Amino acid sequence: MRKFVLLAAAFALASPALTDDASAQKRRAAAQAADPALAPVLAHTRRDADRARDAHRHPAQTLAFFQVRSGMTVVDYMPSGGWWTRVLVPYLGEQGRSIG
Repeated sequence: MRKFVLLAAAFALASPALTDDASAQKRRAAAQAADPALAPVLAHTRRDADRARDAHRHPAQTLAFFQVRSGMTVVDYMPSGGWWTRVLVPYLGEQGRSIG
């Protein structure tokens, strides 16, 4: 009986987190769909070598999660090889700024 009560309590505490995660995923998907400017940036030929990493790095979802929009100023701490730079600079546009 005690195990059942502990299991029920754990489920009750975890269920709001599961629904929050689902709603967060819906918000990210809506944000991604709402910004058509990102699709041509990700499809550009200068990123041909980067596409293999896109499946693991999820650039569209990451930018939606951090609410990055065209025209913003973004600071890239330790830009390294430039994978994010090749996404951010064209996406931010002439009004935006990327600081590395």
